[in-house]
Amino acid sequence: MLRQHRWNDLNTAAQQVLIRDTTTATAAALLPMLAAAAEATRGTDDELLIARSHARARARLYPQQAEGLFSRLLDTAVARDQHGSARFLAGDLIDLYQDSGRLDEALALAGTAAEYTRRAGYGPWTQLLDQGTRLQILGQQGHYQEVLDTVEDLRVQMATLPDPPDRSDRAIITWNVRETFLNTGVTAAIRLGRWQQALDLNSENVDSKRRRGATDAEQAVAAFNDYGSLLSLGRVTEARDLLIRCRAVHEATNNIPSLGMIVGALAEVENRLGHRDRAISLVTDALRLNYLAADPDVIGAGHNNLASYLARDGREPPQIWAHRLAAAVISYQTGSGNLPGRLRGLAGLLTTHAAAAPETFAQVCQLVDQIDGVHLADLLARLPRRAPDGQAAMIEVLRLAAQAGVGRTQQFVAAWEPVLSALHASLRHPDPTTRDAATQTLEQALAARAQQPDWQALVAALRRIHAGEYDPGLLDGLDHIDTAITRRALDLLDGTATTDPDAWHRLTRDADDAEADQSDRPGTAAPPQPPPRDSQGCA
Repeated sequence: MLRQHRWNDLNTAAQQVLIRDTTTATAAALLPMLAAAAEATRGTDDELLIARSHARARARLYPQQAEGLFSRLLDTAVARDQHGSARFLAGDLIDLYQDSGRLDEALALAGTAAEYTRRAGYGPWTQLLDQGTRLQILGQQGHYQEVLDTVEDLRVQMATLPDPPDRSDRAIITWNVRETFLNTGVTAAIRLGRWQQALDLNSENVDSKRRRGATDAEQAVAAFNDYGSLLSLGRVTEARDLLIRCRAVHEATNNIPSLGMIVGALAEVENRLGHRDRAISLVTDALRLNYLAADPDVIGAGHNNLASYLARDGREPPQIWAHRLAAAVISYQTGSGNLPGRLRGLAGLLTTHAAAAPETFAQVCQLVDQIDGVHLADLLARLPRRAPDGQAAMIEVLRLAAQAGVGRTQQFVAAWEPVLSALHASLRHPDPTTRDAATQTLEQALAARAQQPDWQALVAALRRIHAGEYDPGLLDGLDHIDTAITRRALDLLDGTATTDPDAWHRLTRDADDAEADQSDRPGTAAPPQPPPRDSQGCA
């Protein structure tokens, strides 16, 4: 086609290749052919169509250069009132913005692209696809409930649309629209902890791909989304088997971004199985792959997960600090919806290992860059700058983390309030029968919480108080959350704080309700539990 100057045929073939093969090697092979086609068609009616394919191939290799190409082509399309071309070019820019973490710009341009769609006279399927793009961005920003609700509503709307579509949607492939919405819904359901809903949506997604003859790699990408839900439902062996199958598929095609996510997921499986060294090794390998793929959101998750595994394995606090800060700074600069979780992780370190915190962002980079292939400062230089530089971003996330730490402690104190009220009633209520009932409730609650390692020190302190010990030495060895709860207990007993006399009754009633709800299961229900201490979790 190149030798015969069949530019449109060459362009059509190149577009299909770029869709089916996302590797940089293939984009590099196509680039000189598309450059020749773009140059030969400059100033013709085919200019925008072919120049767009050239820019898309360049984006695989040089995304920063491609942004300028797409922007100039978009301006040309708008100036010529070629709104259909403008819509596609806006979509290419949106992809670049999403990949580089510029989510606010992506969301704004998504609204503009939808206007191009209307001006070009496209039909309901095309307009629906524009809504899918907007939902993907909202999901990246953390608006998961809004996304999931909208996906469910639009699935109903899709069922009423003509399939195959009419001429106003002649360029639309309906399965692509459906799968876009299903995949977006799966992601939102996972973020909200709706595990079975996520599995159901993804089953429909994978089935759609299988029926239309998608490649093994495409099916593996979709199937991968099941692993987190399977883990959360306790189906660990199924999750590991799934990931191993997916890894084999992506190793065969050298798909670096997918391999990075899969290796990181296998690290989580090993962590669930208690294999900490193996988990740390795998998540470190995943981080190397993530930096090659250059997706800032995935890189931030890798740093956060590595920090979690290092902490659980008792590794040196400076390394934990560095990876927590790297994750938080990336999330802050990109405006990611993951930032609150990153701040909670830092809040815990501020209270347990404040002295080990790096003083400068340069120190953070020095620590994390000990992993081959990790170059944090270079990544930050390519991200948006909500703060002017890494040092300023680090100062800001530490300030926000300190605020988050105060609120988090208050939440835990509130969660323990019924237990503290039972303690107060057990020791101070004037009626002996009421004291006995409160003591029984207290013992049940403390026994249940003593099963959780995070709360064992606090349970021991409260039992000492119940035994009549009020010495200040009670606080020795307690962390800041345990200390706040213990002080609240002492304040209630010495009358310097007020208590709700019915709170411990609610504890008993809630336990009874939980037991009634689970009456078809073996064993008895424990009283309601406070949230886990390590609430930042893994991404």
